[in-house]
Amino acid sequence: MLAIMRSVFARTVEKGASLEDVAAHYQGRFDTIAPFLVEPAVGDRHGYDLETLISDELLRYPVRGEGNVKISGPSERLPHGIAQPIALALHELVTNAVKFGALETPCQGRLAIDWRRDKGDLVLRWRETGVPIVRSAPLPFGFGREFIEQGLPYQIGAETSFTIEPGGVVCLIRIPTVNRAATSTTEGVQP
Repeated sequence: MLAIMRSVFARTVEKGASLEDVAAHYQGRFDTIAPFLVEPAVGDRHGYDLETLISDELLRYPVRGEGNVKISGPSERLPHGIAQPIALALHELVTNAVKFGALETPCQGRLAIDWRRDKGDLVLRWRETGVPIVRSAPLPFGFGREFIEQGLPYQIGAETSFTIEPGGVVCLIRIPTVNRAATSTTEGVQP
């Protein structure tokens, strides 16, 4: 876990523009990962509820009006070694949605987060719509997108895609059953 925190800090510093920027981004990432530092020893041995991970991350930010955010999926518990990187990915998605996307204050966008089982794998979909994204050049590759597209495949064997399309963003994360089942609630993830 310390190796993960060291890596998150190094990547945050590398991508940060100012000391204040680095401090704010690292604080958010640390706050997301911190509960997982103690939970393997004293936490729930039955895993982490996916809907609760999503809701807890969304609660950090004000959400405008009812109906702008929809969360749906069957009951799903994630073992520690899967829940920690998924929580960090969710943090990055929420942060980007608040800054640039469907949860940005002047925006009238919508966010739908859902998950399902497909051939035993867990498929999580994050979809923002109604976002005024106008880009002629590719978007910069920030820590969050890098973590989702490279870190999740490395740490938990997930297949991921992050697509910016007219009016929004779609992120798909497929967690293979074999890796999900093989990770116990007390194991950490690879750095």
